[in-house]
Amino acid sequence: MFDIGDVETDAGVVDRLRALHGVVETVKTQYEIDQGKSSIKEPVQKIIQAALGFQDLIQAATAFDPTGHANSVWAVVSLGLTV
Repeated sequence: MFDIGDVETDAGVVDRLRALHGVVETVKTQYEIDQGKSSIKEPVQKIIQAALGFQDLIQAATAFDPTGHANSVWAVVSLGLTV
């Protein structure tokens, strides 16, 4: 925890500091838990990078759609992948 030492401090301030420390510890713990769950993150990023690697090929293929819908859909999908 923390040590306030010889400093004269209002009890309310000490209570708020303890509560804040509790929040910080909770956030640290949640971050560590989330890092453990993020094992799916790396494969997903590889898939997205592969899809974006074929972006030129997909754009060329969608250009053959006479309605233009495929091109519009790919534009939205590729924008979503880059974000």
